[in-house]
This record gives sequence, structure tokens and C-alpha cells, in this order.
Amino acid sequence: MHRPSELALNLIEALESLRRSSWPHDLDAELPVTPSEMHLLLYLYHRCDPEKDGMQPSELGELLHLARPTVSSLVNSLEVKGFVERRNSISDRRAVLVCLTEKGIRLIAQAHGEMERHVGRLVEFLGVDDTQELIRLIRRVQQFREMGKGTCGN
Repeated sequence: MHRPSELALNLIEALESLRRSSWPHDLDAELPVTPSEMHLLLYLYHRCDPEKDGMQPSELGELLHLARPTVSSLVNSLEVKGFVERRNSISDRRAVLVCLTEKGIRLIAQAHGEMERHVGRLVEFLGVDDTQELIRLIRRVQQFREMGKGTCGN
């Protein structure tokens, strides 16, 4: 049986090893955007109200916890690459909205497909039981984080 301090050190080493590895960042090499740009695109894709033409940069900043200059830089870069465009709001001409272009929507579909294939290989490697156990453990870690405490009940 491991002493708690040794067990904690082993967990830290394992997590750090996973963080340093290229997984899942090796997917990034296949995409023409940075991870931060992809994160913004995914937020637009998943969180944008279909009734609206897009999202204000300030909304994106709040959701992504990014400063206004950072959001502007990401949007500028994505606009140059053709994945988003800025439009004036129909309901409020003063408001500028960021929306996905058709090219941006195709990129999201490509990214989803790549991630599904990548995760599918992981599931094949782990098998059903270990995959289910990993899901359970990840949810427990999230539960611990949400508690905001140093201890967690069974």
C-alpha cells in the first residue's frame, strides 16, 4: 500500500506526464487554427443562439474569460483566415456581431470528425471497462473541483 504522500506524488507525476505529452494537441497540427482560435470557434458554434446573427465580442470574452484585446486579436486572425466575419446587428446597428462563415462551419465539422476518430482510437486501446472507469474518474475529479474543498466524500 502506498503512503498518501507517495500516492499524491505519483498522481502529480502522471498528470504532469499527460500534460506534457502531445495528446490531444497532436490534433492541432492538422487544423489551420491555434487552440485558442478553435476554442472561440467552438463557442460560436455551440453557444450562439440560432435566432441571432452572431455574438458580440464582449459576450465571447465573458464566456471564454478573455480580455477584450485578446478577443479582438483572435477574431481578427479568424476573420483574415475566413472562418468568421463581423456584421452589424439587425436589431441594434451600433452592435457588431461575430459569426461563423460557411468555411468556419466546415472547419468545426472537420475538427469534430478528427476528435471522434482520435477518441475512438483511445476507446479501442482502453476497452469498454477502462473507458467507463476513466469517465467515472473524470466526473469525480470534476465533482471535487466544483466543491472547492480539499476533501471529497465517497
